[in-house]
Amino acid sequence: MLTQSQQHQFDFKTRQASQIDFSSLKPPRHPQGENQQELHRTQKPLLQKRYKVTADESDQRNHKISLPSLTNFRKTEFSSLENIAQPISILNQGNGIRIPNRLPKLESRNEISKSKYEIEFNQTPRDEEQKQKQKQKKTSFTPEQRISESPEKKSSYSKKKGGAKQWQGMSYLHKTKAGCQINKQTKTNQDAAIVFPQNIGSQNYGLVGICDGHGVNGHLVSDIIKQRLPIYLEYQLHSQNPDMEDCFKNCFELTNSEILQSQFDTALSGSTTVLALIQQNQLWTANVGDSRVILCRNVNGWRSVPITRDHKPSDEAEKQRIIQAGGRVQCQRDFFGNSVGPERVWLSYIDAPGLAMTRSMGDKIGAEAGVSSIPEVFQFTLSTNDKFLVIASDGVWEYLSNDEVMNIIIPYYEKGELDQAGEKLMIEAINSWKKNSPARDDITFIIQLCVVKLIYQLFIYMSLHFQYLGQGLSSQKTMELLQKHCSSNHHNKIADFGATFDELLEQQKYKELILQTLEIINLSSDKTLLQPIYSAIQYWMTKLDFKEQQITVDLFLKHIEQINEEAIFKTKIMAQLFNTLSSSQLSQNLFLKLLECVKRWNTQQLIISPIISNIKEFLNLWTLTGPEVLKILNAISDLIDPQDQQYAIQISEYILRNISTSQEQYIKTFINFQNINQSFLKLCEITQCSNYQVIEKTQLASLIKLVLSGDLTAVQALLEKEDAYFKSINLNSQQYLNQTRIAKFIQLSSQKQSYTYQEIAEALNIQLEKVEIWVIHAIQSQNVSAQIDQSQQRIYILDNFKKLLTKEDWQNLHKKLSALLTKLKNVQTQ
Repeated sequence: MLTQSQQHQFDFKTRQASQIDFSSLKPPRHPQGENQQELHRTQKPLLQKRYKVTADESDQRNHKISLPSLTNFRKTEFSSLENIAQPISILNQGNGIRIPNRLPKLESRNEISKSKYEIEFNQTPRDEEQKQKQKQKKTSFTPEQRISESPEKKSSYSKKKGGAKQWQGMSYLHKTKAGCQINKQTKTNQDAAIVFPQNIGSQNYGLVGICDGHGVNGHLVSDIIKQRLPIYLEYQLHSQNPDMEDCFKNCFELTNSEILQSQFDTALSGSTTVLALIQQNQLWTANVGDSRVILCRNVNGWRSVPITRDHKPSDEAEKQRIIQAGGRVQCQRDFFGNSVGPERVWLSYIDAPGLAMTRSMGDKIGAEAGVSSIPEVFQFTLSTNDKFLVIASDGVWEYLSNDEVMNIIIPYYEKGELDQAGEKLMIEAINSWKKNSPARDDITFIIQLCVVKLIYQLFIYMSLHFQYLGQGLSSQKTMELLQKHCSSNHHNKIADFGATFDELLEQQKYKELILQTLEIINLSSDKTLLQPIYSAIQYWMTKLDFKEQQITVDLFLKHIEQINEEAIFKTKIMAQLFNTLSSSQLSQNLFLKLLECVKRWNTQQLIISPIISNIKEFLNLWTLTGPEVLKILNAISDLIDPQDQQYAIQISEYILRNISTSQEQYIKTFINFQNINQSFLKLCEITQCSNYQVIEKTQLASLIKLVLSGDLTAVQALLEKEDAYFKSINLNSQQYLNQTRIAKFIQLSSQKQSYTYQEIAEALNIQLEKVEIWVIHAIQSQNVSAQIDQSQQRIYILDNFKKLLTKEDWQNLHKKLSALLTKLKNVQTQ
């Protein structure tokens, strides 16, 4: 039953309702003051103009129409608002309350404090005074401020006039401006820009990108992407032979996981991301959302080429993907049920989240509806006709088409005024919003100039030439296709080369072709991507006679030595040339030249193994005389690492089997052979004195030098001075190495009482896990007694049983060395 007061109120409302003329009722609206009503009347034409649907809406609007913003209101005007905003029974994954159906958007902030977020990502917290000052001025937190406060090392660019900058010779410009709401109040800038981070730049990659945040915490999401995504991408690029598409997908996935695990609410907050990765003349793009990259090129007139695809529900493929994932695609509806704006992504059971894009980072609710964070990756090969890239958020593309943006930049690009181009583009973007909307989105863009140098044009030209010929195209058709990739305005020489390329090839004028190609290559200071061109040159060399080969090879080697590239790259090119010409008359001199260069460049480890494995074939193929063989063997022996005895033994065994059959010639050969250790071992075998022991390597080197010099007094002094030990040894390289390591450990045992595993591993040049094995070998040799402590990874020396040679042992050794020396002298005299 109703109380008396309640009954009175009910009767009053009934009487009041009976007096209302129902024909005069209007749709419900939010309470507004006089000023707000006046503002609504002035904004109504703009709103009607903005949401006017035309037949060609996709071309004029790029499928991008934002939701109208509700005017601000006070909570006190809605007494039941607290009850409406209670959580409802929908899975929310533990982050924030769910938004009920058709709940008005509130400009409320998440409970997490800004300082806590800044500390988490190593940003400098602002003091309270600065916060209050910014709150009063209502300024935006721009990407430039975030870049300046970020702990990342700044990119190595040099400033140009007006804000244009350079990175590794590539000019670019970056600008941003925060948007504003309907009441002209400046809002937080949720855009972020990635501009050549230092970690990617160190790998000779250039990375630029735009992140456009949305939702209450969109600026925090874009901050995480700007800071973390380049780090993940660097890690992916460090892998061997990375697949670019997999690299991008992995780093996007890792970054998105970090966003979803962050401490702030990402239920209705996320960000678009578009990246452009540049390496020389190669360009890769990766995109989620509606930020965009266009390429502006000049081929018989300017033309803009979109190289990313906007991910919007209006795209049929994206729409079907959302529906298959269980989401819903439809326009938002006003209070009358009429469609308003573009198609959006919704959950099947509730009007949320209402995203105008089908891919994004973050957006937990959107992910349930099928919104994906997997990027779409494209690869492009740039030519000299490609002039600049424009990477921008939808604040630019909202009301400006691709061609309009390009035409704004072109006049200033042709004058070399990149900074003025950026100023003009920002002004035009702002004006386009003023003409079409009472509000304005954040505007951020990067203008990146494309610098494709002469060598890349040649590389593209020659690669396409081989490709077209392989397809069986006629010479005339090949020429027509190639001319499309050759800009005569770029350089006269490249145009001349393109005009005569087919003619020289058809006439088999390989020498002229090689000389012109080397001349074109020398015009450029950038020597990357030369491998295919060098391969072609070496193939053409095989078609020449001996005299022409000599000329072209000398020029090619001179070119290789002069280019500003790493020694490893030059060594591989020379080794490739040698393999190509190994059967020609030049092979011997070319081989010696190769050995000389790698010794000077200290890159012998790259070629010593294939040389040793093929030395027998080379020597038999060249049919060399004895002195020529010794000259080559001396050059090879200089490259052999003294630590690796295997190569020296292989060469020694080959000489013993193939050079001669007399012992005197063996000895003469090894006098000239510079690998002292193996020479001494072979000399001992030849003179049948291989049963005596061999001393340590450094002492052995000194001893053999003295023996070959003929100074017996010095030999005797050395033998008496050194307190050395000897072990029996044969010519097996692995056994020799084992004995040397055991002997080294025995020597260590006389110096200290204990050693760590690491000390022994370094001394014996072995792996850490094999230390115990070698210590056991030393104990079994009955020359040392030791104890192994596995818990502390330490070896304790108990006793050293190393036996010194007696005086009689030294005298016997001296006699054998004297006999050897006499034999050597007799050979030299003969």
